[in-house]
Amino acid sequence: MLVWLVILILVIYLPSYTTPATECIRIKALIDGKSHLFIRGYVAQWCHVARDVPGSDSDRLCPTVINGAEWFPTWPVRSRENPDVHDVLYSDAYTDVDPPLPIHDALVTLREVAVRHRAAIIQRPHAGNNFTLVIEFDDHVSNADPYYRSGPFWYEVEIEFLRRAVVPSPKHESRDAQRSDRQVP
Repeated sequence: MLVWLVILILVIYLPSYTTPATECIRIKALIDGKSHLFIRGYVAQWCHVARDVPGSDSDRLCPTVINGAEWFPTWPVRSRENPDVHDVLYSDAYTDVDPPLPIHDALVTLREVAVRHRAAIIQRPHAGNNFTLVIEFDDHVSNADPYYRSGPFWYEVEIEFLRRAVVPSPKHESRDAQRSDRQVP
């Protein structure tokens, strides 16, 4: 009888200790064009490719929301004083992605919650790219599409991965390490 009780307890509680937990990063952003979101550990950064930068609306700026936390990315401005700003723009870095993306090989999946055209993983994290995930948000739809609607659209995706290791927080690293990791791409 005691043996069966021990076996029952092991069957009930053992899977929770042997199965790694699934983590989720939920991202919501106003998209009108094509942009890439780079994520490495605790750091996220936009690379804008075409049309309006993420968060641009005709009368206001909207945040990128990462797991409920609002981030208002800042962008370089093209001017006479800053003529080197090109069509591809990089935002400032957001350094509080929580949970952080693992800094090791991990299976990462994307689930579309609300997407008008396309959201996809275009680079999976691995050692060769310094464990950097790249998600493409593409709202750059042709006017020939019969379902085309102009203007921005709120895209929402969930990034899921298995947690296996602790990722060092940029808040606890040296200042030199923080500076070198701020720009993800």
